[in-house]
This record gives sequence, structure tokens and C-alpha cells, in this order.
Amino acid sequence: QDTTLERVIMEEGVEKIGNLAFYQCSKLKEVNLPNSLRSIGRMVFSTCPSLEEIAIPEKITILSSETLYMED
Repeated sequence: QDTTLERVIMEEGVEKIGNLAFYQCSKLKEVNLPNSLRSIGRMVFSTCPSLEEIAIPEKITILSSETLYMED
């Protein structure tokens, strides 16, 4: 859990984001994912209420149904 992280920019070459990588990053607003990304794990951006927009690269082959899960 990180309550200060606001922006993530991943460089080309990153192929996988593991489970819970940015879970509960409550101030995260912006995420730039590289086109090289192929897999996004479970609950990676869950409980990130400040996240405004995220573009999922076209070549993703694994995307968990809980990647963007938001709790009430």
C-alpha cells in the first residue's frame, strides 16, 4: 500500500505486472503502460479510487477479471 504514489510510467520492455502491484495506491491518478506488456496480474489496480484513465495495450494476452476491481 502506497499513499503517495500518483504516477507510474513503465518503459518499453516490461512484459508483466504481478498480482497486487499497485493495490491500494489511493492517490494513483495516471498509469502509462508500454506496448511490450503482455500480462497484468490479479488486483493490480484494485482500490485505486483516484485512477482517472488507463489504456490497456492491444497485445495483452493475460488480463485478470479483478485487475481493476473497486470495493464499495
